[in-house]
Amino acid sequence: MSQEPLTDGVTVTFNGVDLTKWLRISDVARNLGQNRQSQLVPIGRSPGKRFDYSKVSESTITIKGDANYDLVTMRRELASVLMTSEPQKLVISDEPDKYYMGIVEGQVLLTEEQFHAEATIVFTVPSGVTYSENISTASLNDSGQIAIDNRGSCSTWPVITATMKGENGLVGLVNDKGGVLQFGDAEEVDTVTKQKSEHALRIGYDSEPSDVVYNNVATSYPYYNGDTSKPNKQQGSFGYGIDPAAGSGAIPTFVNGSSGYWCGPSAYLPIKSNSAGKNTGNFIMKTRFYFATSKDQQGRLEIVLQSGNDMAFSCVIRDSSRSVDQLIVEFWVKGQNILQKSLDRKKFSNGMFRELKITKEGAKVTFQLAAVTDIKSGNTSVIRDAVIKNWTLSDANIAIDGFGFWCMRWQDTHHVIMDVTDTQFDWVNVPYIVDIPNYYQAGDVVTVDTGQRKVYVNGVLDNNLQRVGNDWDSFKLLPGLNIIEPVASSWAEMYDCTVTYREAWL
Repeated sequence: MSQEPLTDGVTVTFNGVDLTKWLRISDVARNLGQNRQSQLVPIGRSPGKRFDYSKVSESTITIKGDANYDLVTMRRELASVLMTSEPQKLVISDEPDKYYMGIVEGQVLLTEEQFHAEATIVFTVPSGVTYSENISTASLNDSGQIAIDNRGSCSTWPVITATMKGENGLVGLVNDKGGVLQFGDAEEVDTVTKQKSEHALRIGYDSEPSDVVYNNVATSYPYYNGDTSKPNKQQGSFGYGIDPAAGSGAIPTFVNGSSGYWCGPSAYLPIKSNSAGKNTGNFIMKTRFYFATSKDQQGRLEIVLQSGNDMAFSCVIRDSSRSVDQLIVEFWVKGQNILQKSLDRKKFSNGMFRELKITKEGAKVTFQLAAVTDIKSGNTSVIRDAVIKNWTLSDANIAIDGFGFWCMRWQDTHHVIMDVTDTQFDWVNVPYIVDIPNYYQAGDVVTVDTGQRKVYVNGVLDNNLQRVGNDWDSFKLLPGLNIIEPVASSWAEMYDCTVTYREAWL
């Protein structure tokens, strides 16, 4: 069969393939406007009905064409192009700058007679509209607004992009219909302008940390059952590199033989003060670890934030039984056990990492232990089934100057497979710790997809920025002139803002 297009007039391209490779197009029926169905309501016994509303349905496009010779090859090749599982781009050459999203409806009618065939192809267009091939862009004008001239005959969803010029706490958008979208907190003012969050500790345990101290960590459990004659021992060492879950971590090596009670290696790392020379401020600590146990294994892992030689905050995850497959978490504050909880082993199964997060905001401390399902860009965990405990400190000025962890087994028995994979400790000098995701740095790009109702920061979906009450529906661009005005924090330099959109027609 000839590979030359059969082009005497109009051409039709579907899913990137020119159908005139097989068919000479003889007719294109696109109809006019949308497929509308009026919903009418009877009026008692009165004649006629009352109009209720008009429902817009899908539209159809019918393509007719004919072919000569080598019809078997044409039938097979054309079928492989047309039979898609979802709508694809449909372009008709008399409007090369526009396209439909269509899918073949029903059976393609093909009438064959000797060396001649006629085909009738019906495409369903679910949206019922035509889209522009080109993306239109509008930017900030001198008055601080974005004027969008939608020259299509249909409304369309814009994508709004904000690029930060400096620190900012709010990406707000107001339109000429009174609608508002807000991503961030307009009240983040005082400390945001004076102090940034500071990374005090960033350890991946691919190799031995330079300032690590072994086997001298403050603990919530120095003695077995509180008996001072039965000390639990910090002894052993760590290896660094590939861990049992094929990641990298600090992997404990236990001393051979029985120590008497709980024993194993510990590691301590100092935490430097913030740039103001203080170590009593707000903070976020995150540590990911691996802890896989079974019915005949025993083990404990304690993760500690220290104040001098004392334990300030601690989390213990343990399996203390040789006959039960259990996982128990404990949260401790200054020697006081504030939570002990048995974890659901179906939710906290082996083969996955866990993440401990401890935050302090003023006198409020929050513990969170969760299962990690994925690691996203920026080393951010995707978590589920979080165990959360809030606690109010009697003294909010507790100093934090060290981080440690202690891996333990019971005597010389079969121990839990465990290791610590990475640790982050940040001093936080903004009023509200929960608002950290809403705090933008210079160069950050925030993308608001109004059609999908999703917000991306530097290309990563950020569900923390969503707000109840955002007026998403009002941001659909109507035909004609639309105005959007961006808003930033009162203390921040206005970010660059552009609106992109694809015009559509009935």
